[in-house]
Amino acid sequence: MPLTSVQYATITREYDRIRSDNEHILKDRIKEIESLSPEYDALQKEIGSLSRKAALAALERGANDSSSYKTRIRELDKKQKEILESLGKPADYLDPIYDCPHCHDTGIAGGQRCACFKKKAIELIYNDSNLKNITEGISFDSFDLSLYSDDVRDDTGKSPHAYAGEALSAAKAFVRDFDLHHDNILIYGSTGVGKTLLSTCIAGELIKTSHSVVYLTAVELFERLGENDDNSPLLECDLLIVDDLGTELTNSFTTSKLFYCVNERLLRQKSTIISTNLSLGEIRNNYTERIYSRILNSYMILKLTGDDQRTKRLYS
Repeated sequence: MPLTSVQYATITREYDRIRSDNEHILKDRIKEIESLSPEYDALQKEIGSLSRKAALAALERGANDSSSYKTRIRELDKKQKEILESLGKPADYLDPIYDCPHCHDTGIAGGQRCACFKKKAIELIYNDSNLKNITEGISFDSFDLSLYSDDVRDDTGKSPHAYAGEALSAAKAFVRDFDLHHDNILIYGSTGVGKTLLSTCIAGELIKTSHSVVYLTAVELFERLGENDDNSPLLECDLLIVDDLGTELTNSFTTSKLFYCVNERLLRQKSTIISTNLSLGEIRNNYTERIYSRILNSYMILKLTGDDQRTKRLYS
């Protein structure tokens, strides 16, 4: 999962904050114990002096010559623990403090990203994705095929149920093979037939596996696409979902920005999902031939038909 540079910097700053907070806590504890027990402070200074002498002896004459120092250090350390216990403190009260004992709050353990780093990444991506609320409780099981009629058929002979079944299977394959391919999807159909729900199901599944997903309506997309920014999360995220293409005010600016976004993500091999109420013919007429060509040749085209599923779900 490649994080954007901004997301990575955010997590790094979080680790810096955690280490700084824990260092302050430890310093306060040390001051507390020193004020309660001057003997503890004296022992600590003696341990420091002996540690330096042991290191120098090992460097000059070998490890055996430092053994007597180490024995004395262990004796002093035992006395310190006894003092802490006499003050009602645990023996490890003045040990270094870490939120994560595995990576010591660095994010790296055993040469790999620690589990705590992955957890922070998932939380950050989830919060940044604009999907925090709408993906809650959503999975592919939420896409109920029983709500699609198997009776009404279009000129191709397919029913809404058949189209929905094909779209659901394609969406599951898209998620399953996401790290193997760089596929893109266009989902089109009339209002309320499940386009947004299917996109949300895909997003939710990919977020669970720590992929970076950004979800925007078409209007929001063009609001954020100002100057071309090569480091924009809109270009760097693993999956960009553009919902309701065609609801924006179409002009030369939005058309040029749409081409830039679509084309740049194709060049970077980043996946995109676009949903729209427009037909393929309307997409061709509303946007440039270049955009239509990119979508037609580089996107999996999924069609959804039938009655308004939102109403059916509300009253089912």
